[in-house]
Amino acid sequence: MADTSLEVDLEEKAVLYAETLVPEYWVVNLLERVLVVFREPERGGYQVRTSIEENSRVTPKAWPDVAFEVSAILPQGGRGAPDEAF
Repeated sequence: MADTSLEVDLEEKAVLYAETLVPEYWVVNLLERVLVVFREPERGGYQVRTSIEENSRVTPKAWPDVAFEVSAILPQGGRGAPDEAF
């Protein structure tokens, strides 16, 4: 997760993962403080792209019984926080 790689993560990597049929791909957008979730891959891209707000809960498609707050994966400090990578 790094705000400097956001464009690559949202565009180039999303296409690559969709082409290999990765069922779900998540990108943490540090600038907007949202989680971008890509689902339903097809050759050439994902059919569904959803931005989930910081104060919302998210459930991974692979584990429908698990849910957590998007804020739990965001760095503390709000907008403009320094780059962090996982």
